[in-house]
Amino acid sequence: MTSEENNVNMDTEIKSETGDATTDEAKEVVKEVVKEVVTTTKSETGDATVDEAKEVEKEEVITIKNEIVNEPEVLAKIAERLRFFFSNANLRIDNFMRREILGTKMEPVDGSVKIETLLMFNTIKSISDDLAMIVKAAKLELCSSFLKLNEDETAISRIIPFTWDMMDGNIPVSLRVDNLPIKEKDDKGRRVYEVSRQDVEKLFNEQEGYGPVALVRLQYARRRRDDEPQRPTSLPGPKGWALVEFDTVEDYQKAEAQLCCGEGEEKPKTVLTLGGNELKIHSFKKWIDSKPDKKRKAAHSANDGDDDNAEKKEEENSPRKVVYNPFTMDWEKGCAIRMKGLVDTCDREALISVAEEFIGKPEDDKRLVFADFSRGQTEGVIRFQELNDKIAEFTKKLNDGEITIAGVKVESAILLEGEEEEEYYTNFIAFKNKQRATQAEERSQKRPGTEAEVEVEAMEEVGDLEGEEEEGLKEEISNSLNLKS
Repeated sequence: MTSEENNVNMDTEIKSETGDATTDEAKEVVKEVVKEVVTTTKSETGDATVDEAKEVEKEEVITIKNEIVNEPEVLAKIAERLRFFFSNANLRIDNFMRREILGTKMEPVDGSVKIETLLMFNTIKSISDDLAMIVKAAKLELCSSFLKLNEDETAISRIIPFTWDMMDGNIPVSLRVDNLPIKEKDDKGRRVYEVSRQDVEKLFNEQEGYGPVALVRLQYARRRRDDEPQRPTSLPGPKGWALVEFDTVEDYQKAEAQLCCGEGEEKPKTVLTLGGNELKIHSFKKWIDSKPDKKRKAAHSANDGDDDNAEKKEEENSPRKVVYNPFTMDWEKGCAIRMKGLVDTCDREALISVAEEFIGKPEDDKRLVFADFSRGQTEGVIRFQELNDKIAEFTKKLNDGEITIAGVKVESAILLEGEEEEEYYTNFIAFKNKQRATQAEERSQKRPGTEAEVEVEAMEEVGDLEGEEEEGLKEEISNSLNLKS
């Protein structure tokens, strides 16, 4: 029998033996199967293959989400995510993680993040939802030189703390990548990038001569306020360029020497193309330094470290007055439906599209349906902007299974009323004001001067954010709205 046939037989036997067994039971079954393979291999093939089989036996095999997996591989994946979440690159853009680590003047913290909080992140819980596995991953070499566990191993923090003066530390280690391909209209009529963040990251990481990319940020035009005039040169959606950030100055300098034009050069040593476009790559710091006043000052304010700035920095760190517009909401009764039994494939867009398809969209494309939900949860709320005669019928059809979410019937759908409805909206408004206050304080800490009045722009939904920040805030809003009652 060949080694390949052994592997096939072992896989088949494991699947037939383990079924829905618990982790401990599955481990015992796997150990017995491996021992049988070793015995069979020894009698049939000799010592060389026995050694290979012994190596298989040494690997610790575990079950995660009813699948038998190799523990070292799982731990390595978790460790990579932990290192990313706590990295300088992520903390500069991830308001949720930064707030967990730095806190605010109103809510100071100790710099650690509870493992229970990290398990809410989709990219971690898709690998494992076991707290013990997170603890093991944090002890791996990839993390142990960078992160540490608290005494009772329930929280993780950085060995070298992240501080506010690191917020602009990405400027000296970032490249500006221009001429990314843009599609003027997709199938929904939107301007979109023809390439993804992962495409850019993969392209740069395939090159030799410098270290891996820490973060890629595709740039989008910010949303225009209703009272703000549209700039004639500004279009909504993608700007056509990205920031590519490296972990260290050394890695950045190697990439710059290879990918950017040197003095007097018409072309760089390596020309990168993506989606048919030749990319134009520049030093982000040099690009900012070439701009007048505002951008140049923003770049240098956090990078000047001489003693002449000590008085200025002390002044910047002094308490500031934070002002924001409180969030208010005139809600109508009978407009919120709480659902239970949502499947893993469900997302906010699925909830909204199903409701809009049944209720109907107004001709002016005004948004009337919102969803308070985070992917991976089993409960959520569909909220309507105004009362509609079809809401009660929509709720009934959800319960009857005539309308499904992500192709699956929900366990239950309840139209909120009375104290439960009042509590839902009270919690929602409180969350929005907490969110605004936190954002206002974070912005004030970035501005010079002893007093900064900050007016936070209203966000209709948490879903306007991107990446891990979006995940974290969506989880927080779902928890704060008592969706797990």
